[in-house]
Amino acid sequence: MIHYDFHDWPLVVVTTIGSVTMPEQAEFLQRAARCLSSGDRIAILCVLSEGAAVDSAEASLAMARDWLRAHEALIRSGMMGIALVATVEQRERMLHVDPEQLSGVPAQVFGDTSSALAFLRWFISPPTGATWDAGGIDKRVHATMADTRPVAHTATL
Repeated sequence: MIHYDFHDWPLVVVTTIGSVTMPEQAEFLQRAARCLSSGDRIAILCVLSEGAAVDSAEASLAMARDWLRAHEALIRSGMMGIALVATVEQRERMLHVDPEQLSGVPAQVFGDTSSALAFLRWFISPPTGATWDAGGIDKRVHATMADTRPVAHTATL
């Protein structure tokens, strides 16, 4: 399952819970295209829950690469940065993947939400000079991960 939180727009918080199906990944990529087409430059914080996985790692990577190639210009013009939060085990499996090279924008993998938000702060400032409530974002992410029932999206795009 994938949960989307647009509360801190133009920061989009994406939390994956458990297994992500290919249709869910396709929906994520469609939503990403809509966000990138919004006219605002966005940043994505993607948090993988423990045990998060895709149905088929090879097919998932191929889908992501195809989407990235097809949307390269849109990504470069509309994306400020990507921060991925993953467990130690997930980070070890990603050692061969360079998220910045793959996406074409500043991107890194982190072990915690606070570090990921600090990285994104280099590229995005909250509207009207306000600061992000990193603790609030972290609480919403953990509440989402604790609630494994289908979750209504915080907002739609």
